[in-house]
Amino acid sequence: MGSYKIRRRVKPSARGVLYVARHVHTGRDVMLELIDADSALRAQIALETRGANKVPHRGIVDLLDHGVSPHGVWFATEKLRGESLARRLRRKKLDADEIAQIFSQLIDIVAAFQKLTLVHGGIDATQIVLEETAAEKVRVRLLDFGIVRKADKLFGSFAADEKREARESAERNALITRGLNVDILALGKLLKTILPRRFPRDRFAREFHYLRVAELCTADKPGKQLRNCEELGRQFQLASVKVAAPVEPSQWMYAFLVFGLLVAFGLVLAMGYAHRALPT
Repeated sequence: MGSYKIRRRVKPSARGVLYVARHVHTGRDVMLELIDADSALRAQIALETRGANKVPHRGIVDLLDHGVSPHGVWFATEKLRGESLARRLRRKKLDADEIAQIFSQLIDIVAAFQKLTLVHGGIDATQIVLEETAAEKVRVRLLDFGIVRKADKLFGSFAADEKREARESAERNALITRGLNVDILALGKLLKTILPRRFPRDRFAREFHYLRVAELCTADKPGKQLRNCEELGRQFQLASVKVAAPVEPSQWMYAFLVFGLLVAFGLVLAMGYAHRALPT
């Protein structure tokens, strides 16, 4: 495939097959996706490729090369070292700090799309790779650009020359036409997915505040949903602040009772010493 030699087949992708390939000149390993596409789909892939390359964010996987072969359309992306978010969730539960670290990076990535009025529309746990950095922190990388679209307005309808394309994904585009941001909606659904099923008993835990943020993202009416990543980032930052739980009235009563018992015990001791100190 072009300057790449296929080494092994990995798995089927959403539209084709994924392979590990190696650049014959540099020896660099890449992920290569091969798609059996007609002319219309080839034009769509070319549009998506141009859109993906315009987003200046390190969290988006690098698209290295693309072309056409007798077997179909192919494009090569960097080979990431990490595991998908879906696999991480199957392996372990995420604590509040891990949720904050992952989701704050996702907000930043989607914000880069929004600045260019691009809509990804396909963000889920399988398209997110978690890389471990040297500082033992997680770096989030977004993979797929299969349904990226150039929107006329961020929350409005599609441009006139894209009407036919918009009708092919009626559910998604109906949300946009209604004024809902589908990427914000996807982030809200994803946040609900990574939250633990059983919350801590402390109702002041950050997980409860994260759930409220997710509900704001997935609101299905214009005006109720968070409008952009700037608003989402503010809400999530507030939810991530560790706030000490206020003392409940029952706790005050318990503390007062303990204090009263200590005072009474002290008075008893004082009276005992005073009685012993009296002359016989």
